[in-house]
Amino acid sequence: MKPMNKSFALWIAVFFAAVFFPSLRAQAECAELSRELIVGIKEAPPFSLKDEKGDWMGISVELWRRIATELCIRYRFVEVDDVGSLLRGVNAGDFDLAVAAITITPSRARDVDFTFPYLRIGTGVAVRADPTASWRPVIRSIGSYGFLQAVSALLALSFLTGLLIWLCERRTNDGFGGGTSRGISAAIWWSTTAMTQRIGGGVVPVTVPGRVLALIWMVVSVIAVAVFTAGLTSALTSRRLQGVVTRVADESRCGGGNRGAGAGEPFANSLPIAAERAARLGGSAKWASGCAGS
Repeated sequence: MKPMNKSFALWIAVFFAAVFFPSLRAQAECAELSRELIVGIKEAPPFSLKDEKGDWMGISVELWRRIATELCIRYRFVEVDDVGSLLRGVNAGDFDLAVAAITITPSRARDVDFTFPYLRIGTGVAVRADPTASWRPVIRSIGSYGFLQAVSALLALSFLTGLLIWLCERRTNDGFGGGTSRGISAAIWWSTTAMTQRIGGGVVPVTVPGRVLALIWMVVSVIAVAVFTAGLTSALTSRRLQGVVTRVADESRCGGGNRGAGAGEPFANSLPIAAERAARLGGSAKWASGCAGS
């Protein structure tokens, strides 16, 4: 019976060690981090706000509480009015850390250390809905330099091909004869109709060089028209997907939107906007849309 009692006692010791040793170790680790940390905070819903009892809650607050629980950290919140006060407090050592909606910017990152960002947001401009505004990008695309350049290139190829066809056919083909002006105009008309794939039973090249040139032109024109159509469709689609406001100049045409100063303010101030023009856009050169926590 004695060996059995020793074995039983050993299993009891192992059980208690497995149950209580982790908690004792955690308590020892928590004792090492017993200093109370001062956490700067400001109201920035939904990241940090107070409930009916005055207790802090929100996305950033819950995240910090989870971290503090995992690391056995004691802390207390100290409220300030703005992000600038939080950053100055951390930089001066008044706060051990700051918890709120604090946007990471290069200038701020030079003064304090940030955690990895857990939220990425952008800025936008809200304008009045206009049913006719959707056609403005289409009209601008048709009147753009790139569109006119593509049309001019197609017409130039058509004229060049017509001229070459006339040189090959003018002596043997009555359809391209009857004088220089009449023959060239007939050849250009033929090359244009060939480019649009609408050749009827009228005048056609009859000489070997003319037919070889016509064959090459038909293949080239099919590819050229397909590329032109695809490029135009892509440009129109992308412009309509982008919306009405794609640059600063578009905002003045649309009547402007809601603006405020925030973390995007340095970027806005770097734009080449004259002071009087910025005043028309919103009464201030600092017109960038602000983020939730700035």
